[in-house]
Amino acid sequence: MTVGDHVVTLTDEEIVALEGTDSVAPRFWYDAQPPSARETAVAVAARGLVARGWAVADATATSIGELELEPVGALLAVLALRRTAQWIVLGEQKLESETRARVYYLQLDGTALEEAVNSGGLHRFTAMARATAVTELAAWCDPFETPAPRQPREQAVGAQEIADVVGALGEPRVVTVVAAVSARGGHNVKRYLSVYAGAERLVVAAHEGSGVRMCDVGRPELVERLVGMVE
Repeated sequence: MTVGDHVVTLTDEEIVALEGTDSVAPRFWYDAQPPSARETAVAVAARGLVARGWAVADATATSIGELELEPVGALLAVLALRRTAQWIVLGEQKLESETRARVYYLQLDGTALEEAVNSGGLHRFTAMARATAVTELAAWCDPFETPAPRQPREQAVGAQEIADVVGALGEPRVVTVVAAVSARGGHNVKRYLSVYAGAERLVVAAHEGSGVRMCDVGRPELVERLVGMVE
């Protein structure tokens, strides 16, 4: 698996067939289906993975419901990176037309795996350097490439003040909620950051204790704050 390369694209139901429903990455399409449709989709996905040579089926299974799959090749490497990450960073955006997400699995050796998820249930996996993952996430949160503000503003805010700031951004705007999770020394570490991007203004909201502080930033400082989440 080469850094910077697209590795594989999977569907919601293919991931469920391989790993079950315990996954950090959201499954927008799969979760919207009724239970009967989910079962059918997973069964078809399992058959497809075996037919394409991406997984090996349990030879002792007597029905599709008992089928256990063993991933092979690049698919095995992708699923291993999902399980062994030092940090997992999840960003989710709710746009007018769709909900989408990015998940970054950051490894100790300086590499990372990006999982881009769309509302249609496709998961595109790309290998990259850990430093690249942070800049990619920043660009995704801030598609307008906002410069540093001339007069930075920082303040403690409540729910109504947050709504006022978001409304003042106008259209178009992109709102992203970022969560970073790590299990270090047996203790889960969780950090959160909300990013509000408008065509001329970029605002981040950090949770501090029981309160929230909002601050105007530019793309460079956004990158710094995202780096700080995984240190």
